[in-house]
Amino acid sequence: MTITGEYYRDILKNRLLPAVAEKRPELVGNFILHQDSTPPHKAQIVTEFLVEQGIETLQHPPYSPDLAPSDFWLFDTLKLSPRKTVSFEISLGSAVYQSLKHVCKDSYKKCYEKWVGCWQLCLDKEGDYVEK
Repeated sequence: MTITGEYYRDILKNRLLPAVAEKRPELVGNFILHQDSTPPHKAQIVTEFLVEQGIETLQHPPYSPDLAPSDFWLFDTLKLSPRKTVSFEISLGSAVYQSLKHVCKDSYKKCYEKWVGCWQLCLDKEGDYVEK
């Protein structure tokens, strides 16, 4: 499946915002969305939707993969989770979701702290590429 701007906007509208409202109501209208510069994230339909919703975005600097939690934490975490065969009965998304449900809260906290450190390093270098 190709992820388009319209599809991404619908994910934000029908899944992300309702989940935030349900699980963290204090964040409704008061959070910053970190996204990279993939075409669906930059699509006009998405940009307009985010402005309409009053959602501020934190743009991902180019050539900075270490600023994405998926790159420095998520993929390694998933590799460490119990191996399950993804079959026709269970989608990859469901398998990832099930694996992440079993990650302890402290691991998420450490991920966030590392993410803040990565951003600080980027700020200290004034956006220049930093190789770890």
